[in-house]
Amino acid sequence: METAVSQNEILDRVISGESHRLTADGARALLEIGFNETDKERMRALAEKNQNDTLCPLEREELANYRQVGNVLALLHSRARSALD
Repeated sequence: METAVSQNEILDRVISGESHRLTADGARALLEIGFNETDKERMRALAEKNQNDTLCPLEREELANYRQVGNVLALLHSRARSALD
């Protein structure tokens, strides 16, 4: 069964392109980007509610949004680490 190409797969191809050479300074700057403590606390609270199956629809959407941003950050960090190797 065929599945649609995910947003992460598309983004990975976009940021991995040969025409996008990442400098060491740029890579280090990307590795400094991340969630602040307020967002980390919110994600922990949402994850706990999710485990207890007590998320309301808005919270479920918020958790999905955090996951999407986390996936983008992971791809950017991976690309940055590769550029530093």
